Amino acid sequence: MPQYEVIERICAPLSPDQARLRAVPLPLGGVRVWADLAEADGKGPSWVVHQRMARQVARVGWHAEATAERVLVQGWSAACLKHRVRLLHGALTGRLADFRKSAEQAVATAVRLHAEQEDGQAGRTAIVAATCAELNELLLWPQRLAELDGLERTSRSRRLQLLLAQVTGLEAKVRQACAEHELLARAVAGWADDHLASVDAEQAQQRALDQARPWLRALNRLAGGPPPTGFTRRASGLAERVAATVTNGDWTVAAS
Repeated sequence: MPQYEVIERICAPLSPDQARLRAVPLPLGGVRVWADLAEADGKGPSWVVHQRMARQVARVGWHAEATAERVLVQGWSAACLKHRVRLLHGALTGRLADFRKSAEQAVATAVRLHAEQEDGQAGRTAIVAATCAELNELLLWPQRLAELDGLERTSRSRRLQLLLAQVTGLEAKVRQACAEHELLARAVAGWADDHLASVDAEQAQQRALDQARPWLRALNRLAGGPPPTGFTRRASGLAERVAATVTNGDWTVAAS
């Protein structure tokens, strides 16, 4: 996928609703991006919008400059790539290392979704899917990495090649960690929904968290393992790896 299309994808959520986002590759390299506010009578915080776009693009590793008229993306930057390495390390050692928090959020979400349904008749599959979607939004990184799907990162500079390889490796680890959190959320949300058939919400939450304890231990042990090769197949592979580690727990709940 051309870089300008990926850059446009990254900037699109930051563009005002009334504006038309434009991204144009430049003849000598780089990409020009701007939010066309003509349809909004030329009014709007274009400088602020472009600054936000430039920051988001820079977090991927590109050098970007913003004015009130446009964002100019000029290519890979060693400083920006090093900053991305720090961001990825921070994610892996911070929120993505906290499986307990994800379990608690997933259980609370599943109980809330169950209560919001008329007569508590929400389908188990729907509740589990919605729980995973909400957790992915909270984790942020699944969406951030999805925006980069199809991006080819190359450079003639040996220094930049090494940094790009480091970033790619860390992103693979972040993808794996996100898949592990989703696997856990899928399991505990299903357990919570099952328990709600016989106990109240507080008891259902506690039972699901108790049931998740061996999963938490297993995921913490597996966190340092090699990343699987494909994101769409990762959840199944992780379920099998966790199943081999968990000694008491119904892993088929998560794999379903």
